[in-house]
Amino acid sequence: MAGLLVAWGVVALALDTDWQDPSQNTGDFRKGSAAYHDDNKCAEAENGETHTYWGYEFNLGPEVQITGIEVRLDAWRDPKAEESVFHVELSWDGGVNWTSTGHNTGSLATTEATYILGGPTDTWGRMWTVSELAYASFRVRITAMSTRLKKRAALLDWVSVKVYYAAQQLTLSTTVIDFGYLTLADYDAGYKELASAQTLYVTSGTSWVVTVKALSATWTYTGEEPDPFKACTDLKWRSTSSDPAVTVTNDVYMGMTTTDAQVAAGNPGTSIEIWMSFRLLLSYERDAPGEYSLRFVYTLTNP
Repeated sequence: MAGLLVAWGVVALALDTDWQDPSQNTGDFRKGSAAYHDDNKCAEAENGETHTYWGYEFNLGPEVQITGIEVRLDAWRDPKAEESVFHVELSWDGGVNWTSTGHNTGSLATTEATYILGGPTDTWGRMWTVSELAYASFRVRITAMSTRLKKRAALLDWVSVKVYYAAQQLTLSTTVIDFGYLTLADYDAGYKELASAQTLYVTSGTSWVVTVKALSATWTYTGEEPDPFKACTDLKWRSTSSDPAVTVTNDVYMGMTTTDAQVAAGNPGTSIEIWMSFRLLLSYERDAPGEYSLRFVYTLTNP
């Protein structure tokens, strides 16, 4: 007899806030508020000038995990400036501290173009919390650098920000677990065991619980004998972890059922590891020769 398990995890879709406008500004640029929206107005910057924008309203819940930040600058340079560049930094504490990673537009074109700095998985060199993206805390600082000291060396039509996040995410090291062909020794023992056969990875901005259940009460059977309707409870599982974010596991083997059973629970974190081991119960009398498969699903929720 061959045994095959197929499992799915609940995986969050990529989420984002879409482009958000600032509502506050301060600094050296002339007409700084002209860069609040995507329109025909623009702020003007000279070489070496710095300006800060804030007042973005991302409206994120406390449970989300920030996965990336993008800053969009719609900008161009005066043709009389041989080269102009906008350098961008982010603050999480109202402008007291700034990110140290280098993000800039490169040389600006002489006609308006869009420059995207950062990305869906770019956190600008640090881990962000939702509170650090609050209206007054999160700020964008832009510095204009030009090879000529022109009043209109760099022009900025729009400075918007998009935040990428995952409310919760569960991924699996593998979705297929194969017991392979079973031997007489396995039948004599009454089971075959696969230790640490699958790893679950949990990312959550709040406390979490993972559950598991079979999608049918019996295994699917393919073979020449009558279907023995092997019970899903013949698949036993247990969970272990050494991750400090995990507070609850189930380290005693229990049979798979069609109702949700708690696999693990824990505190917020990123890529939290949980190891799943499986034991397949075997019987000469009950298990006809053939191939068996059982589908089951994990679910990640808030407690």
